[in-house]
Amino acid sequence: MRRPRPTTLVAALLVALVVGAGALAVATPPTVVGGGGETVRGGQVASGETVVVAGTVEGDLRAYGVTVVVRGEVTGDVQAFGGTVRLAGDVGGSTVAYGGRVVVAENATLSGPLNAGGGSVRLAGTVADDVQVLGDRVVLAEGGRVSGDLVYDARLADEGGTVVGTLDPTSRFLGPLGTLLRLTRFAPVLVPGLAALVGLAGMQWLGMSVASVTRRHHGRLLDSLLTGLVAVLTLVVVAVLLAASLVGLPVAAVVLTLGVTLALAGLAAGQVALGSRLLAVVDRDGGQVAPLVGAAAVTLAWQVPVVGVAVPTIALLTGLGALVAETRGQR
Repeated sequence: MRRPRPTTLVAALLVALVVGAGALAVATPPTVVGGGGETVRGGQVASGETVVVAGTVEGDLRAYGVTVVVRGEVTGDVQAFGGTVRLAGDVGGSTVAYGGRVVVAENATLSGPLNAGGGSVRLAGTVADDVQVLGDRVVLAEGGRVSGDLVYDARLADEGGTVVGTLDPTSRFLGPLGTLLRLTRFAPVLVPGLAALVGLAGMQWLGMSVASVTRRHHGRLLDSLLTGLVAVLTLVVVAVLLAASLVGLPVAAVVLTLGVTLALAGLAAGQVALGSRLLAVVDRDGGQVAPLVGAAAVTLAWQVPVVGVAVPTIALLTGLGALVAETRGQR
């Protein structure tokens, strides 16, 4: 099976994210190809919030959406990009599937090679050729069968499936990016703790007291939120403009490093303020305990699917805004 370039694989992941985000912007009825089990002849291109292939496509298929479901038959090749891609039918040619979650269901039969990537890839059906997977995690489910080789740049969870060829773990597709991607699952635990250590140290290095930053945060919460948002957008724009020129790449790296440090400091300030508020509810003085309480609260909130990430985001923006205001006040 021909190996695609790493840049192609990363680009495919970005396309999946962009397509999913774009489709989320406007809610639309499902796009159905071959509804009622009918046969559609010729190559098909389908897009929408939800794309469902219910009948037979005699030719190739390209599908883009938040959710893409192939439960009918495609005699040619399939390219599917979306938030969730579920293959539950028959594909006669090769399959390329990228998304946040890719599933080859128990009743799926893929006659050609499979190239899949995303946060999670589950192989529960039959693939009569080679399989190549990159991303965070690949699950070889019980009953799943790969007649060729399984090459993966991901964490493998073997639940009892069968690989007739060889299992070939690799890091040549994503390299360091793959390691970083797999470490993101620890972000809800690592980031708040790292912010509490690095961020508070940075605040002390800048000569800022935790108490004064907390007062500014509590006093003007909305102003802090808007100021933090402007600061983040400014850093991103500056980094992108610098990266656009070859000469500016080293400077862009410095700006990004500075941005990450400021983000940790902002999150630390936000966590301290949150911890102080929570302790005030039970009539306790924040003191040295507030950073730990705030970090624990952010960590717990982050575990909630979808909406949980809003808590650290708001804490970061408001904390960063309070830091900017405190810096201005010291002048």
